[in-house]
Amino acid sequence: MIRLELLIDDARRDGIGELVVGAVVHSGGRVLILRRSADDFMGGIEELPSGGVEAGGDLLRALGRELAEEIGRRHPPAVDPGFVATFDYTSGSGRSARRSRSPH
Repeated sequence: MIRLELLIDDARRDGIGELVVGAVVHSGGRVLILRRSADDFMGGIEELPSGGVEAGGDLLRALGRELAEEIGRRHPPAVDPGFVATFDYTSGSGRSARRSRSPH
């Protein structure tokens, strides 16, 4: 099982300047995919619900906030910490970012 605090510690140690969380939201064999607005950074791409973690923020709180903002979900996410995927990328602002995803 992966402890979420370790993800943050590892990212900071590796020089990651921004954390992003996301979720695989599924029901009845279907997965929710969102399309970015055409006028947004990387407009038109399809992606899983996700968003940035505020500096010093909690990963699960950030995920809950993003799910509320993007799909109107109002209860805390159910997360299986044994299944977390991470990857690094360069954000639209040019900062190194690490994204972690967990199914829910």
